Amino acid sequence: MSAAQPLRISYIELRSANLDVECVEVLFLDCRRSIQQQANNHFREEFPQPLTVQGETFSFSVHRKRWYFPYIPDISNIQINVREILSDSRLHKFQTVRSSLDITIGLSPDRPSADVVSAQDNPTPPNTDSPRPTTEALLKQCPRFRILVVGKTGAGKSSLIDRVFGTELPFRWYRPPGLQNIDEGLISKQNERVVLHCCDGFVPNGNDSCNTVKSFIMDRKNREHVKDQLHAVWLCFPVPIIEYGERLLEDGTETFWQKIASVLENIPTVVVFTKYDRLLAYMDVVHERDPEVEAERYLQRHCIGPITTLAGGVDLSYVAVSSKPKELGHAQLVHLTYQKVTERFTLQTDTPFPVSAVTLMAQRVLPDLKILGSIDVSRQRYWSTLTSGANFKNHTVTDCLAAIHTNIVCVWNFDDPLQYLLSDEFRGWITNLAGTIDDCTPASPLTHVDIASVARTTGPPGIFTAPLVPPFEAGLGLVHRDRQSYQQLPNVHCNSMAYIVDLVHILNILLSRKAGCHQKKLTRGDVSSAFNTYHDSEVWRNVHQQINGFGYKIPGRNTRLDQIISLLTASPIDDNGISRALVNIPSKSLAKGSMGTINLWRVALQLTPEGHPERLVSLVSLADSLQERFKKEGDMEDLQEIIAIQRSALQLIPEGHPERVVSLVSLADSLQERFKKEGDMEDLQEIIAIQRSALQPIPEGHPERVASLVNLMDSLCERFKRVGGVEDLRELIALRRSTLQLTPEEHAERAVFFANSADSLHERFKRDGGIDGLQEIIALRRYALQLTPEEHPEHVVFLVNLADSLHERFKREGGIDDLQEIIALRRYALQLTPEEHPERVVSLVNLADSLHERFEREGGFDDLQEIIVLRRAALQFTPEEHPERVVSLVNLADSLHERFEREGGFDDLQEIIVLRRAALQFTPPGHPGRFPSLVSLSNSLHERFIKGGTLADLDEIIAFRRAASECSAPTPSDRCMLSLNLASSLREKYQRLGLDADLAEAIRYARATSVCRPPELDASCRDCIASCVELKASGFRRSSRWSGMFSRKSPRLFHCDY
Repeated sequence: MSAAQPLRISYIELRSANLDVECVEVLFLDCRRSIQQQANNHFREEFPQPLTVQGETFSFSVHRKRWYFPYIPDISNIQINVREILSDSRLHKFQTVRSSLDITIGLSPDRPSADVVSAQDNPTPPNTDSPRPTTEALLKQCPRFRILVVGKTGAGKSSLIDRVFGTELPFRWYRPPGLQNIDEGLISKQNERVVLHCCDGFVPNGNDSCNTVKSFIMDRKNREHVKDQLHAVWLCFPVPIIEYGERLLEDGTETFWQKIASVLENIPTVVVFTKYDRLLAYMDVVHERDPEVEAERYLQRHCIGPITTLAGGVDLSYVAVSSKPKELGHAQLVHLTYQKVTERFTLQTDTPFPVSAVTLMAQRVLPDLKILGSIDVSRQRYWSTLTSGANFKNHTVTDCLAAIHTNIVCVWNFDDPLQYLLSDEFRGWITNLAGTIDDCTPASPLTHVDIASVARTTGPPGIFTAPLVPPFEAGLGLVHRDRQSYQQLPNVHCNSMAYIVDLVHILNILLSRKAGCHQKKLTRGDVSSAFNTYHDSEVWRNVHQQINGFGYKIPGRNTRLDQIISLLTASPIDDNGISRALVNIPSKSLAKGSMGTINLWRVALQLTPEGHPERLVSLVSLADSLQERFKKEGDMEDLQEIIAIQRSALQLIPEGHPERVVSLVSLADSLQERFKKEGDMEDLQEIIAIQRSALQPIPEGHPERVASLVNLMDSLCERFKRVGGVEDLRELIALRRSTLQLTPEEHAERAVFFANSADSLHERFKRDGGIDGLQEIIALRRYALQLTPEEHPEHVVFLVNLADSLHERFKREGGIDDLQEIIALRRYALQLTPEEHPERVVSLVNLADSLHERFEREGGFDDLQEIIVLRRAALQFTPEEHPERVVSLVNLADSLHERFEREGGFDDLQEIIVLRRAALQFTPPGHPGRFPSLVSLSNSLHERFIKGGTLADLDEIIAFRRAASECSAPTPSDRCMLSLNLASSLREKYQRLGLDADLAEAIRYARATSVCRPPELDASCRDCIASCVELKASGFRRSSRWSGMFSRKSPRLFHCDY
């Protein structure tokens, strides 16, 4: 292999002995796909059609379960160099160990590849000499439908995607607002025909988000290849209930439309109003007669109208959708999207355009569109030939049927990783079924073919209870029979037509069968159930009778095509017999966790009474099936039953039995689920007791002991948070120390265990304040930091925690070395925190505070300059509505004031006043911070007044100080200083304007200081009173001589420290 060649991967396998891995994704180009979990910490995905990767690198995104700081995503990115694999591919396999993960990549033999897409993009018949399916060429041009979904968090985007495209979103769709990457194409392995781009576009002050969306759309519009272009946009708005105070158009929505309305031109765009069921329920309460009619009027008035006004001339379509209690609008949404995509991406020919075709394939809502796609992808090239019974370029009818079969299955696009629908077995079923057309007419010339007789004697193919591996004899008897003899049959077109119609009808039934099913993956039971349902229906017989009669009555190629189309468009789901059959699917054909499986195990439990040797198996199996359903639906009744069953199972397992620990852990996990939902302390107490019991039989050196310890510690930690018991804290500390002793140096979670031990000791330190405990905390946090590389997701957290603990010691001992290390740690943490990270503001503030502590000690001007830069940045990243914004405003103003006191810069003073005015807006009357805000602003205005301010400044100073006098002062000393300053300002105004009322008020405030003045202000208070009395006694009046004197020097200002 040369480095220039693409990498062709046949399978990927990842194992870990230490990491608690939740899921793994492989990322290449702009795509990602999940790797199937086989067992705990074991992931493997096989690709029947090799996964072809181009480029220098690809990577794995490893998501771990968290024991520590659950609000930060625990995601590791492991990059793999393609050249490294190509240079070391012995035995067609590459193996490596990265981040405690054993990674194995299976390589397919090097052979030319027609297209570079992910696995199963172009499933074709194994015979390379056969006619090529039309879908192969279409998917080569456009393998996926590319859609942008925009809407605020909680708008129902994920539910919408789940229903329309039939996915459970195993990729990382759920990400915090602001952390979603719109350029990253999200692909679910459950539906590889769609690539999703998502964005929370409607957010207050969301200029960055709007610009991101606009840039993304412009970029995709300018892409050369149609597969890279944006095919559609869904703008999602939850329907607001105006009477509840809800709004459709948030501030961010109007900004969004202003920025992107123009770029949406020529992009198929649909506005989706989600959660329509809430509006219907509301209208049902307030409008007794016609709630649905009123809901439509409401939607037009409060939703469609405002959006139309905002959008201007943009061509938009609107649809309202809901999922509960019944589905509404999804079919209309799919139809509108397809219609607009077809209008935008079309050719002036009868050939299906790739984007339209892949749009049909991606959706899993409308069978009518699937049928349309089944017709479009094959009729121009194959159907005309089949209906005439002629050869197709030296190929037989069977060859053409194989290509048509692949085309149709590709259009219906089920989640079929094992390719049941493309198997020789399933092809044999359909071939056999099509051959029974002769049962409708005894004189049929095809009665000599063995398939008909097999079908008559056995009914449906007898393989529904057999393993999948051996092919169905009768079906493959036709597939591999002498093709020439089949080709020359006089009415072979009847069988061909029956094959197509039967296949499409069975897939239609299968789509209806899977539409409301949580289990998206196709099972062999699903396929056999759909086949049996169709075979047992009158629809199948009627279809074959029509085809059989048609074969003898209507000549001409075009009329035969029309007849096929008419038979296809008659949906089998409308048949009452098929509808009833879909409701009564046999339980053995259903997936684990479905109602059928649960009922099956209930019956099994009834057949194994108390004392029966298999009763434990029945109990455990029923609990497991209920557990699967609970994970999907979250029904608390299921959880209650699971707990009761697990209690019964535990009673049947004696002490000392190796399975008792497993049973204890399962019961504790179920109780933990209930505790999370209900918060009942009795559950938590029982969980702890059970986890203690599970821990006891596990010996010290056993690998599972650490996991059991972690479970018990988590539960004790939860109880300590709620109750605060000292005994729990002591036990936590002891258990965490024990865990550290049991974990080897190379253990992946060792750093987390050090951090957890430090956290528990810190709780004790907060209670007893022991310096020895603090020293141990610092040592443990150092160990945790040393064990985590810079790229580790916990590295920044450990940096911050160590800095905080050192700061605790600094506050006690004042060691300058501690302060220097704190600054270094916080500076490093800031460097590792990207600008868009929500914790960046905290890092900025922490570093500024530590630098300020050093500035207070050493007075370094460089520190002061950096403090101001950091506090400006913190203010910039703090939104207007954030409760901490006032703190950022005050801190920046204080730091600027310190620079002003050194340099006297007038620009600094002007900015200080602006900042203090803004801070005052956050402290309305009654707020505890209003007094210091008023005092600080008045003092800054006074400093400007001294430098040459106007009487307007003086009036404002007096007004703010009067307002402060009406507030509650923090201390008597603060009240005294405020009175002195207010008296001084009033005296200044009297000396300028000569108004007796100002002097009288100044004397009143000056005398008020005598009530509670502190000793250090005694002399100042006496001087202030004396000065005011002297002015009054002398009958002072304003003159040019006095006004000049007082304009040069103002009375002394007394400062309050806040």
